[in-house]
Amino acid sequence: MTTEIINCCRHPIVLYGYGLLEPSGMAPRVIREQEEIGEIAGVPLFRFIETGGVEGLPPRRNGTFYVVPAIVKRAAPGREDLVVPLRKMKDSLGRVIGAKALAG
Repeated sequence: MTTEIINCCRHPIVLYGYGLLEPSGMAPRVIREQEEIGEIAGVPLFRFIETGGVEGLPPRRNGTFYVVPAIVKRAAPGREDLVVPLRKMKDSLGRVIGAKALAG
């Protein structure tokens, strides 16, 4: 069986040893609300309230793994097919340019 890795993040990901993963157009996100809790120097301050769900998750497919943001992975603990980039590589300015591994 062939294994497929699909990028569900909004940006390209270089996965060393595999190649470039372009965004798939799928962008699951955690469902959350905002609650205003005060202000800082006149600027409104909000907190996020996670409602416990994720929208836009693709259906499971045998042999397919989906790269998602860590917040999405944490909100969907029963999905073993969701992975996040690990061992990130950075350029000389500290910007993430790729990853050496995936974490499930």
